[in-house]
Amino acid sequence: MRCLLPVGLPFVRTYLFYLHPLSILAQEDRYLPWLFSRCIQVLYLSGECLKMLVEPGSTSSQISHAYGLSCPLLDIQSLELEAITAIHLDPIQAWAALLGRGYYVQLDADYFYLAHTPDHGRRHFLHELLLRGVDTEQQHFVALSYGPRGGPISVPVPFTALQQATRELTPTRFGHQAPASGTRGESSVDPAMWGRPRVFLYRYHPERECFFDEASVREQLADYLDAADSSRRYRLPGLARPGGVWGMAVYGWLHEQVEQFGGGSSPDEPLTWRVLWEHKACMQRRLEYLAARGVPGLAEVALEYRPVVRWARTLQLLLLRWAGASAAPMSSRQAAHDLLGRMAARECSVLPRLLEAARSPAPGRRAPAPATGAER
Repeated sequence: MRCLLPVGLPFVRTYLFYLHPLSILAQEDRYLPWLFSRCIQVLYLSGECLKMLVEPGSTSSQISHAYGLSCPLLDIQSLELEAITAIHLDPIQAWAALLGRGYYVQLDADYFYLAHTPDHGRRHFLHELLLRGVDTEQQHFVALSYGPRGGPISVPVPFTALQQATRELTPTRFGHQAPASGTRGESSVDPAMWGRPRVFLYRYHPERECFFDEASVREQLADYLDAADSSRRYRLPGLARPGGVWGMAVYGWLHEQVEQFGGGSSPDEPLTWRVLWEHKACMQRRLEYLAARGVPGLAEVALEYRPVVRWARTLQLLLLRWAGASAAPMSSRQAAHDLLGRMAARECSVLPRLLEAARSPAPGRRAPAPATGAER
């Protein structure tokens, strides 16, 4: 049996918990009203990189993939890996059968055994793997992964390698605290390991429809401009992530990162700068989408916002040049600060007009979403 399920190239793809479900949704453009209703608020939590808030709880490691549940085009089912092995003695056959029925299979795997990863043969590292195809004659799956340049690519994963990569996945193998003796131990294990190893099954429903959520945009944009903690809107006992830096206040933290990395006192976090660029690019697409729907004044706002995307990309490339240097030249560090300052000033000038437009009555007509192109 051979099958290859379609994926597309989403706007937001830096983390696998963004890339996997959004790549499935991006096979068509009909998910864009849902996407443009989200990914407005940003936050930084101590010890992590910059992230976009997609849904309540989407920054909690235990349920980071659950945000896709709110999209009508995508069904998500989740089980612990041991439940699958209890149902089917041969997980490889189970994954192949599910793919043949149109399910994308995401599972936790040990990257030590996967040849396409930088951790292959070097260290045990538990991470997600999305299977989008299978070839039973060649005895391999087709997985979605990151290529050498950081973009998504499809790679073959032999059956034998996947068997090794999903065998005996215990918390202690990956440097996490072991469960307490005689208990399930979830309270004594790093929360990142709760319910893991885990399997997510994604099923795309092209017959469904999704809509733009004006109320969500108003809430998130107001929080972003006010640097408000958006977690206050939600009550998720046991999953709260208190504290953090939110919205426009993130710019202050980014200036600190420039100084620390440029001065050689801390390593660079390239994911942060990529997320920053993706956030600005997504905002630009959102403005263009709303202008195409006929929202008054947003065509001009979209034009005024466009340089922010360019500045974010320039900043990302500038910081990449600092990699490996003991310290960045003072002029280069000042250029990075200037770019951040221009971005913040332009957003403070432009985005309140988007907020005002979002508070106005919704326009009566719709326009098609901008094309992204799908990989088949």
